[in-house]
Amino acid sequence: MIVSVLLALAASVPVVPTALAGVPAVTPGQRTGKVEGPASGDQAPSRESRARRARRAQAQREAAQHPGLNRRQGSEDFTLGGALTTSSTGAVATAGPKIAPGVFQIQLGDPGTGWQESVVLGVPKIRPSGPVPVLVMFHAYDLSELDCYYNAPDVFEGARDRGWYVIAPLGAHQVNFGIPYAQTNIEYALTYFMDKLPIDRDRIYGVGFSMGGGGVMSYAARHLNPDLPRFAAVVNHTGAVSTANAYWNSSNTYVFDHPMTFNGSPAAHPFLYSQSSCMDIDQFSFEVNPLTDLARNLAHVPVLNYHAKYDADTNLVTLTQTAYNWLLGLPGMETYLLTPPVGTHSWSTMDANTALNYLGSKTLQTPTTGEHFVLADREAKWFHYYVYQDAPDAFTPFRWNYEYALNRLTIDRTENLQRMVVDTLSLGINTAVNLELVMGSNDGTGDVFTLSGYAQAPQQVLRNSVPTSNWTWDSVSQSVTLSESDASGGTLWRVRP
Repeated sequence: MIVSVLLALAASVPVVPTALAGVPAVTPGQRTGKVEGPASGDQAPSRESRARRARRAQAQREAAQHPGLNRRQGSEDFTLGGALTTSSTGAVATAGPKIAPGVFQIQLGDPGTGWQESVVLGVPKIRPSGPVPVLVMFHAYDLSELDCYYNAPDVFEGARDRGWYVIAPLGAHQVNFGIPYAQTNIEYALTYFMDKLPIDRDRIYGVGFSMGGGGVMSYAARHLNPDLPRFAAVVNHTGAVSTANAYWNSSNTYVFDHPMTFNGSPAAHPFLYSQSSCMDIDQFSFEVNPLTDLARNLAHVPVLNYHAKYDADTNLVTLTQTAYNWLLGLPGMETYLLTPPVGTHSWSTMDANTALNYLGSKTLQTPTTGEHFVLADREAKWFHYYVYQDAPDAFTPFRWNYEYALNRLTIDRTENLQRMVVDTLSLGINTAVNLELVMGSNDGTGDVFTLSGYAQAPQQVLRNSVPTSNWTWDSVSQSVTLSESDASGGTLWRVRP
């Protein structure tokens, strides 16, 4: 893929330059040889005042039909005229132009990354009687979030026809390739709208095309916190699932090399490229690196893959096929690959009804029992486990398995793990009876585990059947902390309440 331009920042953001040096500035919706709306830019050409009044009246009718766009929550109002009040997350939104009936562009400001976030919001055409699904769309390379509306209207409008909301985030800028700060912007946007709109948290769906396909896969794999928005299912349409592979197969790497993005090649910054990818795929052999595959985190997320059979971007086709084959090998994974016999590289080669029907049949699954493999790339909550790392900018893999009948939790094969806090309530552990915790480390270091849900100090704690004093109880957090100095061979701890 040919890399040419990077999105300019809004002039109101002084913390970074408004454009990359030597690269033409591209503002959201500016035409760059790709179809992204009317010829004059994002907004439709001016029409006579009568038409403007008619559109304004239509917008008012829609607002009345969709109370989620103008509903009071406590002392807060969510409106689409002027400044939007602060949500519980601290986000402040401002309504931008009304793109079409029921479709709005909203500015959310800077979540602390130095990049303004902007989204296109589509409201359901059917008035919600309760929480409804939301489709999150990830745009293609070198286009703004408006790509999802103008270039994938059958998907965007098809979701609205079903009574869903649609959120299409910018992700910091037009050529983000899933870089972590772009995902921070997206999480900021999703959290804002989850707080403001009647959205079913068990039916949040993701779809992305090309660069956006890789972005939605990476986002799904890196966001497993049950307390925050997560995807119930994903559609990957010809996605750049390996950012490093995209770099090595690019004829112009300027955007990747720029200090405001990856600041160099995958050889110089391998971890950053791995963080931005669902998996690392070798540029020559197209083999997946099993040590850095964030895809292992998706074993509980159904994924539908698409690529046009005769798509001229053969590298992305190969990446899509490679990702599909790798996902097939994950235990319990549900994944499919559809290859319509057409030859264009476009959103339109994906059948919207098929994709939306697939997504709509899924609800969020959060594993609580059985064997699961996790690759953490930062300190955060991963499923039921908050990970604290020995060192930043490195992966922390671990395997976990909760056996409900035995009330036994195994957490082993850990690396780069300093401490882990186990959310026993989220996991479903019974702390009122004896609990067994099996630990095992792959890096030869000891690990510390904190177990929540202990309102009182345990009567006794044993390590390998021997009473031990290497534990503490915190009355404030109501938790028990077990300190293991050497878990390389696997140790069995028992907590007797």
